[in-house]
Amino acid sequence: MRKELTQGLMNSRGLSRIASHGIAVGTIALFAGGLVACDGDDDGMGPDTERATVGAAMTDAPSGGGSEAAGGASSYQGSFTGSVTAEIYAEAEGWISLGGPADVNLTLQSSDETQVAAAVSVPASTYSRVRFTLSGARAAIQAGASLGGLLLTADVSIMVGGSDNMVVIEKTVPPFELEANASTTVVFDLNSEVWVNSNNAQSETTTDAEVEAATAVFLRAS
Repeated sequence: MRKELTQGLMNSRGLSRIASHGIAVGTIALFAGGLVACDGDDDGMGPDTERATVGAAMTDAPSGGGSEAAGGASSYQGSFTGSVTAEIYAEAEGWISLGGPADVNLTLQSSDETQVAAAVSVPASTYSRVRFTLSGARAAIQAGASLGGLLLTADVSIMVGGSDNMVVIEKTVPPFELEANASTTVVFDLNSEVWVNSNNAQSETTTDAEVEAATAVFLRAS
């Protein structure tokens, strides 16, 4: 009788262990299956973010007139040199650098453009602000220029941005959507005819506000 009871208890414990083992194995299998179901892509990092490409350029296209505050139309030739960085802003992304700083050498009063940033990959999103930062920039104006009645008899170098020689140009623009795989260039037009004037030629400097107010921004599909 004792032998039968002992065998019964042993059989009962064995079944209990098997049942527990089966539950554990089943739980692990379900958990592993859940991981496979949640990760549907190859890299295990979720779906890829859609991307667009953006570049930046600078120009100083002539407008055909000078600053009224300078006393009339100006006529001059020269160049703009300095270090430039470009950024764009989206609510969902914050500020995104387009690279740089880039050293530029731009012909003033010309439709030519100089590249500030090559095509950079950015999230496809809606952007609403752009920013250019100019450091160590100067406008070299050649002798013979006529600036609102002032005739330059020698070359003049105008420091752009006052005593710190830096200007941050930030513009709010109509929101523009960069769609996946699209390519766009942000172009900044210095409109130097506004701040290359007799006063600044004589003081050999500009204020930040003059340069920021004069600069225009436009977009071009590329």
